[in-house]
Amino acid sequence: MDREDFLPLVESVWQEQVHGTMQFKLGSKLRNLKMALKTLNNDNVGDVATKSIEAKVALDARQLLLDIQPLDTNLRMRENELINEYTLSLQAEEDLLRKKSRIQWLKAGDRNSSYFFKAINGRRNRSKIHSITGDDGSLIEDDIPVKNEAIHHFQNILGCSMPVRHGIGTLSNIIDNVISND
Repeated sequence: MDREDFLPLVESVWQEQVHGTMQFKLGSKLRNLKMALKTLNNDNVGDVATKSIEAKVALDARQLLLDIQPLDTNLRMRENELINEYTLSLQAEEDLLRKKSRIQWLKAGDRNSSYFFKAINGRRNRSKIHSITGDDGSLIEDDIPVKNEAIHHFQNILGCSMPVRHGIGTLSNIIDNVISND
């Protein structure tokens, strides 16, 4: 955890006395901890996107003042503080978005859901060769001509069209397997 007050908060909530069965004690302590962590989050982190916007607005306002008074050292020092605040708020926002994306993936990724398939297809589309520039400089966009141009290009580089060892087959067969009609 990035916050220095996180562990002391967990420890203090966990040390609170709760009476009842072991299961009731555990449930109560977890419930109390959840409320305390929500309060900590709202007090210290809050709406990360809003804080980023506010930091950017404050930085822009300070930089406008600096345009008017470029020699004022106090304004320059405050600008540096605002730059640091803005950078930290952007990092916090990025961290939050990264965590949310992981949570989204964990919730939907392993259930063969539509989200899972959209993510996989998105990856496939990003790694697919949609077009290639031929030796003559022309743009080739159809799948078969792209495949043929790739074969031609690599045969020119490698100098031959001999079969590849270990039973894989010819370069044409390899490219047929990689470039599909998805």
